[in-house]
Amino acid sequence: MTLFINELNYIDQKDKTTVLEKLTFSVSPGKSLAISSNITHRQLLIKILEGRIRSASKHVHVNNHHPGNTVQYRSSISFYYEHPYTYDRLTILDHLAFYKKLYNSSKAISDTLEVTQLIEIAKKRTNKLDRSQKKRLQLAILILQDTPVVVFDEPDQNIDQYTKNILFKVIELLLQEEKCLLILTGSTESAITLSEESYVLSSVGLTRINTEIEEEEEKAISENDEEINGLEKSAPFSPLELNKVVAKLERNLILLDIDEVKFFESASGNVQIHVADTMLPGLYTMNEYETTLQDRHFFRCHRSYLVNLKKVREIVTWTRNSFSLVLDDRTEVPLSKNKIHILKEMLGIK
Repeated sequence: MTLFINELNYIDQKDKTTVLEKLTFSVSPGKSLAISSNITHRQLLIKILEGRIRSASKHVHVNNHHPGNTVQYRSSISFYYEHPYTYDRLTILDHLAFYKKLYNSSKAISDTLEVTQLIEIAKKRTNKLDRSQKKRLQLAILILQDTPVVVFDEPDQNIDQYTKNILFKVIELLLQEEKCLLILTGSTESAITLSEESYVLSSVGLTRINTEIEEEEEKAISENDEEINGLEKSAPFSPLELNKVVAKLERNLILLDIDEVKFFESASGNVQIHVADTMLPGLYTMNEYETTLQDRHFFRCHRSYLVNLKKVREIVTWTRNSFSLVLDDRTEVPLSKNKIHILKEMLGIK
């Protein structure tokens, strides 16, 4: 059973602007697809998938059923919302018993509690649970619903590390059961970490995240721009002799200490330099930064990321094929599965 969205268009009726234009993608059984987007796109997609926007329903299909076919469609799709809704007076066990009966589920509640690590608090009312525990309850409900298609909305946001580990285990379990998983998030890092196939959704449509960034042609639009471009081309990396990285802010060049830089990120054809809580546009391609900085403790951990290893505190294994690096400030950066062995070798780990 495949989730298929075909040439989906949506025009905002208030200001008559095109929000989605010919959006097309599919998710096959046993596969996941992550889309990073702004909150407007994310909320709109959820409403469409829920069937709340009738004009878009004919462009959404799950095994030839669309949101207009209420019973067949709703029994084929379930949602993991950013803000879980629970009944305060019911316990975790009450919730699971209710959903097991509602969906006529063959899944055992005891097994579900074990997977989501809720056994010890199973008799707690949900108004006594913290956010992470409520999100684990939501994962347990998803398992019991047992639908062919599952849509995740910001699944890893504002949860503790323990719950995040369980989230990845549940995602792996659902993929083993041949579910179609669509993951919607506002974070590029989350999209890459949560799914092997990830995209950015913007005004130009879907763009694959993990593709090599092509160099863009630089055009001078004024004498000042020409002078800056001339400086870039004549001595592109000479500041490194002074342990500096050059960034560009409007018409100014900013010199950053190399040790200040947490990581470089490429997205939508541009390289961003992450320093503390700030992002600054880079001047060069990711490949150029990698070549020049590889002897200065920077490591290409992913096609779209170049990280300062001095800032790395932890290497996290989420699943057999999903890894990330945790920095000193708890920022997470994706680590490709084909890079993990190289990094371990660099660190002397066998």
